[in-house]
Amino acid sequence: MPIYDQIQDILKDRIGSIVTASEIKHALKTKYGTNASSIIPSDYCYNRFNKGIRFNKHIFEYIDHKTYKYLGENYLFTGLIFHKPANQDKDFIVGEWIVGRKIFYLTPVLKDSPEGLKIADHSARMVVKLTDPRPSGADIPTTNKHHSFLPQLHSVSQIKDLISRADDYDETKRLINKIDGLKTAREPFYLDINELDDIFHWKLRGQYSRQKRNTQLNTDELVRDVTKYAFSISGSDESNVVKLMLKALIILHGVQIPVASAIMTLCYPEKYCVVDFRGWRQVYGKEKEHGNYTITEYLEYWTIIKCTANKYGVTPQELDMALWQYDIENCRNK
Repeated sequence: MPIYDQIQDILKDRIGSIVTASEIKHALKTKYGTNASSIIPSDYCYNRFNKGIRFNKHIFEYIDHKTYKYLGENYLFTGLIFHKPANQDKDFIVGEWIVGRKIFYLTPVLKDSPEGLKIADHSARMVVKLTDPRPSGADIPTTNKHHSFLPQLHSVSQIKDLISRADDYDETKRLINKIDGLKTAREPFYLDINELDDIFHWKLRGQYSRQKRNTQLNTDELVRDVTKYAFSISGSDESNVVKLMLKALIILHGVQIPVASAIMTLCYPEKYCVVDFRGWRQVYGKEKEHGNYTITEYLEYWTIIKCTANKYGVTPQELDMALWQYDIENCRNK
């Protein structure tokens, strides 16, 4: 019986247990007469890669070179994959698991480097919702176009890195934090005309001055009344809530679907995303044929963004920002 099968046999009733290498070796030698020097538990870890093995048999979580947690086969593991090259005393991050999906990085990252620490921090805080379970045995390379709705995005760390490079990262974070404070202080929640103007600046960027004639037609009373009504809409049918909220917000002057989606996204980043030409191009693989967006088009786009965000345990707003930055960095027609 192969050593891998021997280990599973002696630990079959101990899922979730912490075991030591010496304990495993003693048990296999006693039951099967296996040579202890041939037993290398780290060869069978989800989070530890040893050069020279196929890395297709996983039953342990590596804790240290003496200690392991027995998880069993096909565990929906989420975490980083580490490798310590021969004759080196430093670990490298070579890939990651996302709910049982194995992804290898194109370039290993030194664990203790600034980039490695950032990846490790993201991984430690990662909360993944399982929406499309698969067996954990098959490798998912970064070029695989079938492991998510959006093949450009292949890991949480990649998404977070794209976000960190976005030129409006700080302003976006500031606005979201500011609006979070308003939601706590105002019951019912609404925006005033100055807060809406901040969102116009954020969304329209260089187009802000061209739209100023329309946006200046808004009054503070109108903005408060419309946003108060829009944010009070609720119901069990989430798509219907989105439709009604969009219809309410486009009552405001200078607000069409893109700006309405921006208002919703900054106020509820955990739920919504902004529709724009860059995101559209990345989702559908082509330029939009006309500049306007319908509510139906937003609902389809939002559904794809939301499902992919759930897959990676990020918010729709975060995924949207990552797509925006990806398009800037990779699309010639900027």
